[in-house]
Amino acid sequence: MQRDAFCNFAGVQPDEYTFTEISPLENLPPGVPGPYEAESLLRRLANDRGIRAIMQEHKWTVHRLTEFAPSLSTGIVGVTDSCLLGYNKNKGQEISLRLRTDDFEGFRYYNIIVETLIHELCHMEHSDHDAAFWRLNSQLTKEYKTLDWQVGVTAQQQMAASSIREWSTAASTS
Repeated sequence: MQRDAFCNFAGVQPDEYTFTEISPLENLPPGVPGPYEAESLLRRLANDRGIRAIMQEHKWTVHRLTEFAPSLSTGIVGVTDSCLLGYNKNKGQEISLRLRTDDFEGFRYYNIIVETLIHELCHMEHSDHDAAFWRLNSQLTKEYKTLDWQVGVTAQQQMAASSIREWSTAASTS
């Protein structure tokens, strides 16, 4: 499923440093989440404030953000020794992510997919998993948490903020 360059998806303004095309898996087994759900998840990743800010900060453009299928050749959790969750082809020509669980019944946790995407974005600068790569990975993870304020908010902080809003609303209507 090829997409035109998407610059204004979900109300986001055009950017030079973004993903220009997204592509979910097609031809899936019956009864599993379809391409529409995967495309929505890819769009959510592409629109993620932290990811967008990192790409702007580092002036990175990724031409294709795609999904790839779990398989024995890329690893199955608990079956094979390793499990590939993503790859970056030619420093941004394509980043492909393993969105689905090994049984295709659902999707991996969003935070795990984001960690994988950040890892793959590090390959925009470093091909090997050397010390420089891991320093950049650590830096981008910190940037992500700083640039997307929602990431660092704990459930307790959310509840406190909600209580303050409720108290404030109640006080203003009295």
